[in-house]
This record gives sequence, C-alpha cells and structure tokens, in this order.
Amino acid sequence: MSGAIGDAATTAETLFAQSLQLFPIQSEPVNDESPVLDVSNGLAARFRQVCYDRHDELSETARTQAVPEDTLKLWELEQNTWELVADLYIDRAVPPFEGPSPQALVAANPYTPEKVLIRQALEMSSTLNELLIIRNWLQKTAPTPHAPENRRGYWLFTKLELVHQLRSKLPKTTSTTSNRRNFVNNLVEELDPDVVSRTLTQDPSHPRVLDPKDAEFEKALSQSLYSHIRSGDIARAMEICKSVDQPWHSAALRGAMTFSWNQIASDLDEEEEGAMDEDGARIVWNGNLRRKLWRKACQNGAMNSALPTSVCVLLASLAPSLTTLPTLAHGLTTWEDHMWARVSALFEERVDQLLERYGGFWSTQGISLDDQVSESNVLEESDEAVFEDEVRKVLDELKELKLFDRFDYSNRFHWAQLHVILGQTDSMFDAYAQLLRDGRWPAGDRNEHLQHVRFFAHMCLFLRHIGFSVPVHAADTILQAYISLLEEQERGDLVALYVGALGDNAIQRYAVFLSNLSLDLSKHDRLVAVNRAKEHGLDVEAVAFSTAGIVAREELKKLPSYTSSLPSPSDFDLQIRKEELVLCRSVEWLTFHESNHGHALRQANAILRYLLCIGSLSAARDLLLSLPPQVTSHAVSFGVEGPELVHFRHFFEVWDGFTGLGAVRTSEPIDPAQKMEALEWRKQYSITLDNVREACENLFTSGWLTAMEDEYGMYHSLRKGNNAKPKRDAHAVDERRSRETERIRQIYIPELVIRLHQELYVSRRLFPGNLRHIFRLTTIVADDRYTLYRDFVSGGKNRLDEYLGTVRSAALAVLDDGSKDPFSST
Repeated sequence: MSGAIGDAATTAETLFAQSLQLFPIQSEPVNDESPVLDVSNGLAARFRQVCYDRHDELSETARTQAVPEDTLKLWELEQNTWELVADLYIDRAVPPFEGPSPQALVAANPYTPEKVLIRQALEMSSTLNELLIIRNWLQKTAPTPHAPENRRGYWLFTKLELVHQLRSKLPKTTSTTSNRRNFVNNLVEELDPDVVSRTLTQDPSHPRVLDPKDAEFEKALSQSLYSHIRSGDIARAMEICKSVDQPWHSAALRGAMTFSWNQIASDLDEEEEGAMDEDGARIVWNGNLRRKLWRKACQNGAMNSALPTSVCVLLASLAPSLTTLPTLAHGLTTWEDHMWARVSALFEERVDQLLERYGGFWSTQGISLDDQVSESNVLEESDEAVFEDEVRKVLDELKELKLFDRFDYSNRFHWAQLHVILGQTDSMFDAYAQLLRDGRWPAGDRNEHLQHVRFFAHMCLFLRHIGFSVPVHAADTILQAYISLLEEQERGDLVALYVGALGDNAIQRYAVFLSNLSLDLSKHDRLVAVNRAKEHGLDVEAVAFSTAGIVAREELKKLPSYTSSLPSPSDFDLQIRKEELVLCRSVEWLTFHESNHGHALRQANAILRYLLCIGSLSAARDLLLSLPPQVTSHAVSFGVEGPELVHFRHFFEVWDGFTGLGAVRTSEPIDPAQKMEALEWRKQYSITLDNVREACENLFTSGWLTAMEDEYGMYHSLRKGNNAKPKRDAHAVDERRSRETERIRQIYIPELVIRLHQELYVSRRLFPGNLRHIFRLTTIVADDRYTLYRDFVSGGKNRLDEYLGTVRSAALAVLDDGSKDPFSST
C-alpha cells in the first residue's frame, strides 16, 4: 500500500512543478484580475486540484486496498488549505474600496435596507470581509450534511399514544409499578412545539415527555438541521422542516435572512428586480425586518437549560455569538468546527454592532443620522483596529484547543491555516524553517513529512508569484529541504526548477545536486542535467564551473596528500580508485560549454599534477585521453596551460614507449629455425629501442616541466575551497606549480633515466653500440644545462647512487669486452 501512496506523491510533485511553470514570479503585488489568482485556473487553484485528484485516487484505491485514514485526511487538509489561500489572497489583491460608506448611504436614503449596508461594510472593512470569506470556506469544506428520517406527520407516535389513553380511559394519576404505566403518566397532554420545555419550567419535578420514537426523531432532526447550517445550506434546512410537517421550524430558520427591499434600495443593491416567490407572487421585500431581535431570542433559547442539548446547539448555530460558544461547543467535534463557531460569532456580532451604529429607518436604536455621519471617520479608524485585535485574540484560542485526535492546531495544515488567516506567514515560515534546521518535526511517516515540506515550499513560491515578500533565509531553508527530498527520490528533472528559486544560492545549490549524480550517468545525461539550469534562469556556465569545483574538492579530501615521501616505482598505481575516477570526471563538467574550456584545461593540468605526484599513472593517463579535441585543439591559446599539457602528453608517450619496448623484447623467437622471423624481430626491436631512446633524450634535454610561463590555475582555487571563478594570484599559483612540477621530476626523471639505461644495457648483446648511448646518457645527466642530476636527490631519498651503480656495471661490461677505456666509445 505504501507503494500506491508513494506513487501518488510522486505524481503530485510533477503536477505541482508543472503548475509553477505556468506563471512567472512577480516583483510587485498583482491585482485581483491577474491570471495567477484566478479562482478556477490560478496557481493556488491548480495546487488545490492536484490535492483533490490525489485524494480521489487514494479513495478509489481504498476500495480494494488498505489506505490509512490519516493519509486521506492529510490530502483533504492540504486541498482545503490551498482553497483557503486562493480565496483569501484574491481578496487581499483587490484595490482599496473607493465607493460611498454605509453612513453616506443612510444619509442619502434613510430607508436603505440592511443587506445593502452590510455589503458596503464588507467593502469598507477588510477584516470583516475576510471573516465572511473564511466562514464561507469553512462551510464549503464542511462534511456533507445528513438528512433525517423521511417522516410525514407531526409527533405521530405521541398522538397515537394519547388517543390510546383516551380510548382506554386510563386516569393520568393512576399509580403503577410497570414501565408502561410510568411512561403513560409522563406523556405530554398538549401538542404545541413548546410543550416539553414549558411543562419542565412549570413543574420541574414532573416533566412531560414525548413518545420515545418522536423524541428520538426530534433529536435527529435538530442534529440534521445543525449539520445543514454548519455547511451553509440553510435553504435545504428549511425544506427539510417543511417535508416533515414542521413549517414553523422553517419559518424560524428564515429569520436568519438579512432584510432587503429592492424597490427602496440604492443602485448598489444587486438583487434581481421583479423577483417572484415560490407561489409566483411578486416579492416586495425579503428577509427578517427584526433580525436583531430574532438573534437575541435564539441566543436566549440556546442558554435555556430546559431545552434539549440538540436544540440549544441548533439555536446557538443559528445566531452565533461569543456568549453562546460554550453551548455551541457541544456540537463541535473537529478543529474546523471550532474555527467556524468563532469566526461566525465574530462576524455576526460585528455586523450587529455596525448596523446599530449606522442607524436609519430600520434601526431599532434611533441614532441620529447627523451624529452617525459626523463620527463615521473616527469610528472607522479607531474601531477597526480594536476589532482586528479582538479577532486575533479569539482565534488565538484555537492554539490551545485539544481534541481527541491529532488533527488539532498541532497539525501542520491547521497551523498554516491559522497563520494565513491572521496574516502571519512570515513568522510561520521562520518557525517551520527553524524546525527543519533543528531536525524537529512531528513524528509521522516519510510521505507525511514530504507532504508538509512540499506544501510550505510551494506556499513560499506562491507568495513570490503574486508579488508578496517572504523571509529569504527561511524560504531558502524550506526550499533546500524540499530539493533534498527530490534528490532522495531521484527527481533530477524537478530539482533545477526549485533551485532556480533560491536566489543567490541557486547556482551553488544546483551545483551540489549535479555533483551528487551517479558516476554511471552518461556524458549526454550530464549535459542535459546542466543545461536544464538554463530553463530556470540560471547561468549554465557558472553552474558547470561550480559543479567541477565541488566534485574536485570533495574527492581531494578523500584522496591521500602528496606531501609525504616520493613514491617508489613499486608504489605506482596500476588500478584506478573510484575517488580518482570521480576526480578526473570533474573536468567533464567544464567541457560542455566553450566559455569553460580554459577552466577545463587548467583543472585538467592541476589534477594531472596531483595524480602524478602520488604515482597514480593510470588515472592520469585516462584523464589525458578523455579530454575532448575542442579543448585540447586550442590549448595554446590558454597561456602556460597549453605547453604544460603538451609536456604531460610527451611524458606519457615516453612512458608508454617502454611498455611497447618491453612487449617487443619479450616476443623474441625461441626456435632457431625461425631465422627470418628472428631477423624481422631484431630489426623491429632496434627501431623501437632507438625511438624510445630518442624520445627520452628529447624529453631530458627539452626542459620538461621547467620551461613554462607563470599563469593562474584552477587547482589553487580547488584546494582552498573557493567556489568563485579563479582570481589572478600568479605568485601563489606559481609556487604551487613549481612545488608540484619539481616533485614530478624527482619521481619520474630518475625512473626514466634508469629504465633507459637498463634497456640499453640489456640490449648490448644484440646491439653492442648501445653501450655508447649509455655513456652518452651519463653526459646528459651530468650536463648543467639540463640539471637532471638534481632530480635524483630529494629529501632523504637519493637515487643517484643507484644510477651510478648501473653506470659502473656498464663500464665493467665494456672492460670485459676488451676495451681499455670505457669512455673512449663515447
């Protein structure tokens, strides 16, 4: 089952990324007409749709497989959160209202209906309008309301029982011990809707009750009506009341409707003129003319202990207020229910307060219109701030609310919802980023953590896309966490998109991602990965440069230092270590773009020097062969780097020449009958030996790795851990280059000299004249023009004695051949 959940998450990441790419980031806040805020196809709306689709897919899967309820709940919560974000931020993007104030409308027309005044109040107060948006959102996302039993007839079972009593002529005061007789004694004697509560108030010691079936139905009806009010469908609640033959309940519910009168309203009233009621009669006015009185009656009823709890909850939901919250709490089960109760109470009480202040003909307060207009500005400026503080204080109570499940304020989506509502997104991002830095987040499976990080990352990006600022440091931390999760999932196709949102850290962070790609990835795939950065506004050349630097630095930390003693020939590595292979392939990142070819050459030379310093000849040779022609063909245009590369090529030509010479030497025909083959072999051996000798002498006399100009190099910046492009520090680089080239000469010059000497000495049997070349070689070694003798001595290691020993053996061989002066042959 975890696989199905994981697949849904992976698909969601792709769809979230695709949605982001449809809209550019804005530097200034957008207005409400911007496509990014469109309620159907805007960015937040698309995110909501992704969550809806994932929830729908998992719900379908749950029919045949086990899907945790918490998983479905989390997708639903994220879907609802994006819907809230879409609703709130399109409202926050609306330009300030410039129309007439409610006070001005009342002054112009004292008969302005309350509905018009409320609409203008919403335009004037962003806090009040947002409360309405939040309430509508909570009602839209509420659970589907349930309908009661489809029953016709008013208290049918109670009426039947009363008829039965009359027919049986049972006295109402007869004493009996049977349950049946006790029940009959307590049955109501009247059938008006208030009979139960009225008799309880009149005689608490002998309350009257309904037939159990009717009592249970009344409770179910009240709960059903409450569920419809909770979901904002009061019209359906009124229909239910009529369908169960309780039209007075429908009339009571209708009291919630705000008073409006089309014919006397101002032009701002958008009601359709000439509207008809359900009987086809023309509607003159609509709503509750005494709504404030009706609300007061509902609130008093909600506080009446004589009424059943279900009825009290229904009344409290019809006319919510802060004073009736304890009563309404009996019907609240979820965190959303508690928020809805508080938001509704704040909204309704504020509307009552404003209508009382505006006055007008329909007001019961009789406030002077002149006083209203003169004080309007003062009231708007001072009272709005007080109202905002009250809203914040009441909603902050949700933080301390504890529920029986884990979907209270501690849930990250509820936590985010409250911060978004209160306009505290900056503190939200800072707090969540700190959790990520500390490695602290609520326990849960990996998919839940991914879902949380993905949400907050896209919340950051959503705000940037609509031109809102977010805390840079916190946003980078959250985005980095999401990028890391994408890397774990091997979603390299998405990483560049989110790295591009990191600002100043974008190039470095994408370079880190590229540096961690698998070694098995082909060169073409690496090129595709680095070029993907361009699609998201990154400098691909800078990305490639940083990637090469990061890879080289990390691998050099794992490899041995060359500051130890010189390696002996037996220490030369014939096998390439993984770290060396990765180090060599770091140059590959610099070969993709022509502007980096100079850096590629510098880094290649620096790595070649390092590998030769530690005796890793195989790795150095592979690196040299891997350099593409477009880099090496223009090597001469890069200062000293070009000649240095030529020197390295010359060295490997000489070094590999000995390998070929050994292969020829060991292929000598053994069968004496193979005379022609032997002659051919001897000729080939002589030519190969002469070629190797001439190549060696040319290398010895050409100033190998010494006759080069000063130039800055990549290697210095890599060892220092500098990500920036190299600066011209010629002196420091020259010192490093000098130390490395000196060490290389001390390792390989003596080895080449001794190897050539041995090859010439071994071949004297076939080519006696090679003894002359041996002593010519000693002259080259001792010549002050080439100073090869200096390379034989390094610290505590001296190979000059070894070489002189071989020269002595050659001299003795000459004497054995009858020559009086071994050096006469030179």
